[in-house]
Amino acid sequence: MDNKEFLKTVDIFKNFSETSMQKIISAAELGNYPAGKVIFFEGDPSSHLYIIVTGQVEITKKISTESEKMLSVLGIRSIFGEMSLFSNEPRTAGARTKTFMNYYKIHRDVLLGIFATDHKGASETFRLLLLTTLQRLEETDRELATVYEINQLMVKGLTLKEFCRAVIKLLNYSVPKVDSGLIYVFDEGVQGYNLLGNVGIDNAPLILPAISPIVRSVGNKIIGGRIESTIIDDPGVIYQMMKNISPAETLMVLPLAKKNNLIGFVLLLNKKERISHSESTVDLINSIAVQLSSAIERQ
Repeated sequence: MDNKEFLKTVDIFKNFSETSMQKIISAAELGNYPAGKVIFFEGDPSSHLYIIVTGQVEITKKISTESEKMLSVLGIRSIFGEMSLFSNEPRTAGARTKTFMNYYKIHRDVLLGIFATDHKGASETFRLLLLTTLQRLEETDRELATVYEINQLMVKGLTLKEFCRAVIKLLNYSVPKVDSGLIYVFDEGVQGYNLLGNVGIDNAPLILPAISPIVRSVGNKIIGGRIESTIIDDPGVIYQMMKNISPAETLMVLPLAKKNNLIGFVLLLNKKERISHSESTVDLINSIAVQLSSAIERQ
């Protein structure tokens, strides 16, 4: 697909006239960055809108002088840096490549000039930008609300079993398109994982030995002490992992880790249909896994 055809497939440009599209294509600068490259920092001057051709970008927000929060992961045809169209203020978030990325960038002044003459295209562009912003805010709000509720449970003085029961109920409510779930936590006395929370699964095993397929598979999600939650919709993989536990069409796996040790895991299921979850859902369950790992370690 050539430059002209690719840019025409980007939603915010679909309603511009042919003349306007030619101006956009002429102004678009094609470039690439390696994985891990900072495209711009929060607080940098804002002047360009970016469109991802291939690869992924992480949008980040500073939460202290030494740490940051990943807000979202964007992929092909996604746009970022769009707030430059509305304001000359510095960037309100940072952007960093997650993988090798090809991109287009277009200067704000070029687009604003086109908007001034192509009112139909401009109107649709602003409508889509508003919808994108609202969707991202909704996803962030859901994550913040879930993290807050788990924090509230952590300070209630619940037993570990009471805490796990409350958490699995919360996750079944707050994580999109989940209809059941389990929490298993390691018990040194039995050298296995005890079932401490269950929603919607009859006859789930009360103890899973360390050699069971699900435990070995979940343990592989801990990479260098870093928790990697995953979403699985391959029927064969799910069957091998979940046999003797529960059938499922979609499975979310959240390892709970202390350094490189698996101290427990959360399984969130959709038993009825295969679901394509967004990157924001992966971000949500990763945040939850880190928070629960810390909470269970302190119990």
